Amino acid sequence: MSRLAEEKRRVMEAILEDAIIGYLDPGSLGLLETLNRPARVVTLSSCIGRVTLVVGRRPWSRREAYIAFKTHDRITVDDIVRVARRGFRNLWLKATGPILHVKTDSMECAVHMLSQARPYGFKHSGIISVGGEGIVVEFMSAVDVTTPLVIDGSPVATGLEKLVDEVNDAVHGARQLLHEFARQLSSHPGPCG
Repeated sequence: MSRLAEEKRRVMEAILEDAIIGYLDPGSLGLLETLNRPARVVTLSSCIGRVTLVVGRRPWSRREAYIAFKTHDRITVDDIVRVARRGFRNLWLKATGPILHVKTDSMECAVHMLSQARPYGFKHSGIISVGGEGIVVEFMSAVDVTTPLVIDGSPVATGLEKLVDEVNDAVHGARQLLHEFARQLSSHPGPCG
């Protein structure tokens, strides 16, 4: 058994265990099984997309902000209201699409995966590591919505229902594209097969 095949076996066992204990993002088991079908592909990490409510003046700064609410499912207006009632001075709504890290032992496979992924909205993707252990490709969805809800103690969001619909549609749409990419790669593995 090759080193990559052995790693894939261990990764799939860990994915199944994570699914059983509830650690895996909801609904991602089938997706990860599909992505791991090509012989020369093994997933390393994944997030299928999420919506967060972030507290802090600058939500992009890990030192100045923290997550007050997170879901991989649809967010509701009630979720936002419940968190906002906690009286945060600065509150942001942030939605991000999927991000995956995938390993292969072939540069041809890495390039093939990237060409397969770009039409599905993974334009911010690329090879992030090349070494003796293999080639790691990061697939990052272009979906990223960040909007303030409360700034300096004053609510700024109007039309919250429409905003929630747009955020949910963005994350769900990106997730659908991820599934389409996975099916495309699985059915047309090219040099990854």
